[in-house]
Amino acid sequence: MTNNQEENISFYQGNEKLETNKIELKISELFSVKNVSFLFGAGTSAGAIPTMVKMQEEITEQINTNAELSDIKVLYLKIKDNNLEKILGILYAKKYYLEGVSESTDVVNKLINYIETQMFNKINVDIESDASQKVLELYKLFYQKVALRNKDLSRVNIFTTNNDLFNERALDNLLLHQ
Repeated sequence: MTNNQEENISFYQGNEKLETNKIELKISELFSVKNVSFLFGAGTSAGAIPTMVKMQEEITEQINTNAELSDIKVLYLKIKDNNLEKILGILYAKKYYLEGVSESTDVVNKLINYIETQMFNKINVDIESDASQKVLELYKLFYQKVALRNKDLSRVNIFTTNNDLFNERALDNLLLHQ
């Protein structure tokens, strides 16, 4: 995946691909709905943090090309999945199985630790970088709109499955309570 492909993010409502002006209109409409919830998931922080697909590609490349990782490469290549979360699930299942039959978990543990460390390093971005600042500004703009919402409407619920701290940083910068 090239950088241009990663920057080309699409938004869908059902099966309909939304253009930027429709996205802005939909979000504006949602701010006047009495009960509204937002779910921030994969891609919300794109631009500052690589997508899971990009992360998986980079980790696979590192395991394939780094001679120091040859002991975990064989196990990694046996796993037929392109989703890091599923790969970790498989590895944890293997670890618990091996522990149950009193066999060594060294290679499994090393691979789990390698993947988790790489993922952590990729989401633990420099918040002061230009890319992070652009993403942070978008979060702040969103929360400013939430804060200016008509007070007669019920509170907005915001959920996230992301591990990054952009939500928290934006709320802190705006002095809004979480």
